Amino acid sequence: MAEPVLRSEQEVLARFHELRQGVSTLFAKLNDIETEAAEHDLVLKQLEPMDKGRRCYRMIGDVLVERTVAETLPAVQRNREGLGNVMKQLQAQLEAQQKALAAFQQQYKIRVGQPGEAGSSEGGKPAAASKDGKGGAGVLC
Repeated sequence: MAEPVLRSEQEVLARFHELRQGVSTLFAKLNDIETEAAEHDLVLKQLEPMDKGRRCYRMIGDVLVERTVAETLPAVQRNREGLGNVMKQLQAQLEAQQKALAAFQQQYKIRVGQPGEAGSSEGGKPAAASKDGKGGAGVLC
């Protein structure tokens, strides 16, 4: 999908913040899924050496259910595999959004400043001024 041409600086900034927020949201979701997958790995590591007839408890939603290790182990393994698939999909979406954000930054010559730059670039010139002196895109923090 082609990016529409944005006319004003406010439109450019709004779109940039939208793209940046999308990347941030996907990154947070991916981290949550990775944490959940790590928890599943810990559970699997604990359950695998146990006797298959041993009682264990599994949280399903908000309900604690009594099962055996033999019943619980395959379900946890399936859930872990599903989390792996979701992580791959989210990683692909994240990479696509990061590329879109980078392309947008390049198209509109957006430079993201470091906190503490206080609105100026190297040499003491205002960060919003472009080389041709027409104003260009400003520094975003």
